[in-house]
Amino acid sequence: RGVVLHGETGRPLPALLVLSGPDNHEIEASTGRFDVRDLAAGKWQVIVRAPEHEVLTLALSVPHDGTYDGCELLPHSCRAVVRGRFSAMIARHTGRAVDWRVETPALVEARWMRKRRRGHGAIRGAVNATDAALYGRRTEPSDLERVTQALAEADA
Repeated sequence: RGVVLHGETGRPLPALLVLSGPDNHEIEASTGRFDVRDLAAGKWQVIVRAPEHEVLTLALSVPHDGTYDGCELLPHSCRAVVRGRFSAMIARHTGRAVDWRVETPALVEARWMRKRRRGHGAIRGAVNATDAALYGRRTEPSDLERVTQALAEADA
């Protein structure tokens, strides 16, 4: 048994768990909590899918008696990953990370452009992709992929 917790707030997070191994199980944890009984002993792979979070994949080894108790799964929110990747890029190029309490991607864009003599269009694209991912209604894994691609283009 276990619980899926939000990676930022620590609250239970509704999720779908797929366990593949000696047997296969798919568990809907609508409250974030799950209880799986009679797992075959051996090596398993656990895949956790939660809205607005990166897919979490981890290896699990179930002991010979088939019990695994007290598991906490912490998937990373896509929004937190977008903030982290964008801030790391800004820190690498300007020497100072984004202070999310007072700064937005649009506010740090000028600082980033001052440090780079070229690639302003790619920087603008990365800022726009980051803004769309952070300030849209939802942040999905596809948004994270777009931001990652835009950041790579701006870094080239």
